[in-house]
Amino acid sequence: MHKTHERKTRHQPRVEGGSCSTMCLFEDDNNSWCFESTSPMMEMGWDWEQTVDDTYWNVQFKPYIESQLSLTSNFVVERLITSSFMIEMEKFFTNTFYSFLFDNTGQVCFGFGLESEDINLEMTF
Repeated sequence: MHKTHERKTRHQPRVEGGSCSTMCLFEDDNNSWCFESTSPMMEMGWDWEQTVDDTYWNVQFKPYIESQLSLTSNFVVERLITSSFMIEMEKFFTNTFYSFLFDNTGQVCFGFGLESEDINLEMTF
């Protein structure tokens, strides 16, 4: 009889930034240069995965970052120039993993790796 067992857990803390309000480098009645962005731009945390079989025990530690960006710039100098641009990066997930495999023969194997989703960046003027 062949027995296997797999377990995946997500542990806290899950770290993320607060809300982002509009920030202005300068602003008066007629002129301004202001930025707006979305929140959270980044979340971080970690996962643990364990796999048990008749011949081995494998445990993986997986720290990760989930990131996104949406930034809008509005630049106005009355009677001279008006400019705005937008930078957007879709949410993506990146993690590393550290693997420890213990075989019933006494052998220990270590592993390391990196996984990432596609990163899409778009700029609009």
